[in-house]
Amino acid sequence: MQIKKLLAEEVPLIHSCLLGLAEHHNSIEGSFSGIYPTHTLDERMKDTQEKLRGGDAVLYAVMEDDKAVGCMFALVDGGVGTLAILYVDKRLRGKGYGDALMQKALDFFKEKGVTLIDINVVAGNNAKSFYEKHGFSLRQYVMSKRTGE
Repeated sequence: MQIKKLLAEEVPLIHSCLLGLAEHHNSIEGSFSGIYPTHTLDERMKDTQEKLRGGDAVLYAVMEDDKAVGCMFALVDGGVGTLAILYVDKRLRGKGYGDALMQKALDFFKEKGVTLIDINVVAGNNAKSFYEKHGFSLRQYVMSKRTGE
């Protein structure tokens, strides 16, 4: 396995990671189960490509036999860093790949001079302790309501 920095044209490699992330979120999120992804995967990949081309974003993937089995997407906007995606296939969790991807994100943010990093964690996600281990703490609550059902 290797961790590879991806270019904008390589974004389609993370398709399976985005599917896995949505599946993971849907499996843990009680009253919001089934709403992920909130944008189509094509929209998400196009948006990721555009942000990568803009220069203030980075995408890494854990590669296994030319297939992405984990990924991290981070970006900077207005001096604030956002860890938009950090995903590792469930069969590979606990093997250090998440830590390695996190370090890539932290290095990117340091290089960009970021002093605040945000990450949204789905309610009930057991990855919360992973982020806390890396120094993240609760700063705000975001509450949602389903409509139109």
